Amino acid sequence: MRSLPVVVLELICLLAFLPGLAHAVVNITLQDTASQIIYSPPACGLTLSSAGTETCNSSWRIVASANASDGTLTTTSGPNNSSGGFIPQLFLSVRALALNIKTSPRSTAVVNISVSTANPVVSVFAQVNTSIQPILIIGLAEDRLTTLALTFDQSNVSTVLDIDSI
Repeated sequence: MRSLPVVVLELICLLAFLPGLAHAVVNITLQDTASQIIYSPPACGLTLSSAGTETCNSSWRIVASANASDGTLTTTSGPNNSSGGFIPQLFLSVRALALNIKTSPRSTAVVNISVSTANPVVSVFAQVNTSIQPILIIGLAEDRLTTLALTFDQSNVSTVLDIDSI
């Protein structure tokens, strides 16, 4: 996979002409702070709260990172007492052929991933160790709305999940 510079919302169109029909493949990158991505509990920190990270009580925090695509990562180390012990989750609904969740190299968390569609109802579940494999979901039905749910899987050891982009 080649590395492309990422802008807040990058749109690359590749056109392949079929007889009498144009077919477009569009790659869209959502940065970690995109409004389409829903964090539960809500993320706080550098860009979503004027208070900054020192008063951020959520288990999802937005932090500066020189190695991130847009200069920030949304990171979690799991549930904390300040956020009511809620297990960190991420949700996104899109029409897409594939989803690639880019994490930072320091990510070590195991996450539960589920994708589902309606009409017909199709649900797929997988567990991914972010320290050894990428989060890549392929073969989605582009004509149906797909909902992605990512859930941090607690363990007895300290782990971290850094979301860079989707």
